[in-house]
Amino acid sequence: LSLNLSYGTREGAHNGRSLLETYLNTVASMAKCVICVGTGNDGIGRTHAGGILKSGELLIIEFAVEGPEKSLELELWNNYSDEFDAELTAPDGKKVTFRFGEGEPVTAFGSAFLYSATGKSARLGGVEVEGFWSAPTVYQNLCELRLSLTAMGESLGVGVWKLTLIPRRIVEGS
Repeated sequence: LSLNLSYGTREGAHNGRSLLETYLNTVASMAKCVICVGTGNDGIGRTHAGGILKSGELLIIEFAVEGPEKSLELELWNNYSDEFDAELTAPDGKKVTFRFGEGEPVTAFGSAFLYSATGKSARLGGVEVEGFWSAPTVYQNLCELRLSLTAMGESLGVGVWKLTLIPRRIVEGS
């Protein structure tokens, strides 16, 4: 028996341990069937980045906004034992920092479940930026930093953005 689930998302830690991934694995083994899930239509597009964060070293991730984008979502997944701050720099040089664990309590939805997080909103010129840190849950043993950028006008603006990760306490670093 084979089941095709042709929907896709870039969301999630991609480690096979989300609530949906765990459920699909359980059902497939119980029913003795194969479940095929689409992996996306990004082609050679670079939609993922990764690396190792080391104590005392900044890690800078650059990404380009090339067209009339109205919004953008970024997810960073890390081991719960690691703590870092994240500084987002707009193409015009304006910056906002999201400090690990700081902010107002929020409830968020992601990777097929609700979870609690701490976060804040900030303005970078004509862009509203929301950032929040989630804690591990029974369904996902990783933490997530989610950044949501929303243009208040026509677009986010064309240019190169920088996300600088600033280590605080690094145990594993991935």
